[in-house]
Amino acid sequence: MKQAKLGIEDKSALSRSPRFPVYSLPKALEKVKMLYDSHKRNFVAAPVALTATGHKSGSSKGLQTLATLRYYGLIEITGLSNDKKVKVSDLAFRIFMDIRPNSTDRDQAIRTAALSPKMFKAIYDKYPEDLPGDDALHYELTVDYGFNENSVSDFIRAFKETITFAKIYKSDIIESDAEKPEELELPQKEDNMNTISDKQQLPKIPICTYGFTEEVLALFPTRPKLSFRILSIKGDTEVTQSDIDQLISYLNLYKKGFPIDESSKQ
Repeated sequence: MKQAKLGIEDKSALSRSPRFPVYSLPKALEKVKMLYDSHKRNFVAAPVALTATGHKSGSSKGLQTLATLRYYGLIEITGLSNDKKVKVSDLAFRIFMDIRPNSTDRDQAIRTAALSPKMFKAIYDKYPEDLPGDDALHYELTVDYGFNENSVSDFIRAFKETITFAKIYKSDIIESDAEKPEELELPQKEDNMNTISDKQQLPKIPICTYGFTEEVLALFPTRPKLSFRILSIKGDTEVTQSDIDQLISYLNLYKKGFPIDESSKQ
């Protein structure tokens, strides 16, 4: 009976994945910015920090969020159990307060955060030039690192979104710094400035780069003489809802760097 009990425990241990962030870095930065906006750089009780990041005190999702922020080095935690307190780290503060254009300091701080989780660093150390395909990575994570089948896909998604955001690999830097094509004027619906133009009515703008096509996903008129376009470089991959969620995270992270519209206060 004792041997059978040990067998069950061993099986359970094998099915537990290594710890890793539940969010990619852009989403984690959005969460820690919420904490900063509420409490600046003061230590606050863990339940208070959870509320600031949009979670209920003691919720499992909230505890996972705090763990994720700690993995990235975005928060500092002191105390134990009911006395645990949390504050925004120096690393996080440097990232979202550095709004200088093309800041190498901010880029380096982001890369530091991206490789702070131990499993992220382990995969990068093994593949310092570029990653293998998802199938190969999935196999290696389950066989060599003991990931559970139910969590390995979440890890791969969070890891790849993070390293792309942080421009860890040279290919990410090249794609980000590539010369942008000349912008073309797009038609707008003058009869109703509050509606989003139909995607099917917007033209595709061809560019002579690597055989891809730049497609306008949506046009957002925000006020007279100002509108925003969401563009997608189209290859063999379609834009998904997860991609849009990632875009929202980027916008929420960097919108503080833009000036306030004084006219909106009147």
